[in-house]
Amino acid sequence: MRYTILIILALFGTLLSSLIPCNGQPVWYDPYLGLLFFLSLGISVFIWKFNKILSLLSLFCLISSFFIAQLSPRAIVLLFQVNLSLLACYGISKLDSKNRKIIVWGIFELVTLQLAWVTLQYFNLDPIFKSIINPGHSELVGFNGAKDQMGSFFAITFPVVLYCCPILAPLPIIAIILSKSSFAFISAIIAGLIYLSYTNRAYYKIFIVFVLLSSMIFFGKAEKIKSADIFTRANVWRYAAIATVEGKIDLENNGQKLQLKTNPIWGYGLGNFLRIFPFVPQTQNGVGNGFNFVNEKFEHAHNDYVEIFFEFGYLGLALISLFFLSFIWSFNKLNKSNEIALYFSCLIAYFLNASGNFLTHLGMSGLLLIIFYGMYRGSLNER
Repeated sequence: MRYTILIILALFGTLLSSLIPCNGQPVWYDPYLGLLFFLSLGISVFIWKFNKILSLLSLFCLISSFFIAQLSPRAIVLLFQVNLSLLACYGISKLDSKNRKIIVWGIFELVTLQLAWVTLQYFNLDPIFKSIINPGHSELVGFNGAKDQMGSFFAITFPVVLYCCPILAPLPIIAIILSKSSFAFISAIIAGLIYLSYTNRAYYKIFIVFVLLSSMIFFGKAEKIKSADIFTRANVWRYAAIATVEGKIDLENNGQKLQLKTNPIWGYGLGNFLRIFPFVPQTQNGVGNGFNFVNEKFEHAHNDYVEIFFEFGYLGLALISLFFLSFIWSFNKLNKSNEIALYFSCLIAYFLNASGNFLTHLGMSGLLLIIFYGMYRGSLNER
């Protein structure tokens, strides 16, 4: 019955949306926005039984893109991304155990392909990715185009290697060490410990020794963390959080200054971190309303949760907190099969890594999130 009501609302709403003035736009534009609104609303209603929290998040994205971000092109694109991703999660959750295992082995084959390509790059045999700084040398990025994204890929898929072929486990850790991504390394280690603690206690003890040795190599030799970089990243997060809590942020562009205001309850709008934050003014010798970027300006916070809070305010923070509580609760209430432990640990690696790297908007990491969450929900339904 609810779909019947929704269809009737869409018929009348799409037609009557032409009464809403959109100055300077062609006559078809208003009904197009009306159709987009009801399509997105329909998706939110459709996935209600799949996950009520994600359904509310989808609805909030719709409201945010239309009424807070004011239908910016980026907001519309992200609205499509969110809704299509949720539909994909729902579809994947309908796969049976046999097909889920086929996908897991497909991911493992992809990991081995990435490892082979990283090996070629390490020995400077890659004909495609060449260093801009040092022409003639291969970029050590795998197929991901950036070191941190290569590290993220191997961190998220690390439990898959433990599931399919534990003897190869050192190889993705070595690749993560070469990526010099601290968040990827830590998230992979924690995910591996979680997976083995539920599936193989013998390997768990061996893995702890391996963790200690690899940690000494990573933090002692490979990644020498610079205090300036830590300060910059933490300052971005702090400034974005303060701007959300206070509901105002100072901007500057070509000498023109502007203070943008919003309500902390719903934030600055879907997709608006990228549109707003590059215009935060830089301090001069510690003086000014902005902050010291040190060596770069951020179009993304490199922390998905800070961006969620900035764009969605307290409501978004509440929804994402409820989602994580539901996620942990759903795992704890069941007897853990190897399959459920696998998907859970891969998702933990993703969620931890997302606190220090830029993940959700990117194709490969976003796809891994969709696949692992869809298969996780499918395995829960079978249990």
